[in-house]
Amino acid sequence: MRKKLVEVSWQDIQTHGGWQDGTKPMPLLKAYGLLVTKNKEVVTLATCYDHETKKWSDTMDFPRGCVKSIRIVEVVNV
Repeated sequence: MRKKLVEVSWQDIQTHGGWQDGTKPMPLLKAYGLLVTKNKEVVTLATCYDHETKKWSDTMDFPRGCVKSIRIVEVVNV
């Protein structure tokens, strides 16, 4: 099976206690993994695939509103 190894650039949701002036920058984060799902609601990455059970492991789900970009690093056989 061929899958895309991708870099997802995303911004996390933050909370801050106390009074704030609203000027804190939102850091841009990056995650890497095999692209399992990409639809209107979510992008899912995984690090492992079991050929016997046909299941993914170590997955990360990103709400689409947090995802800024998806870059294909390489297409690999898993």
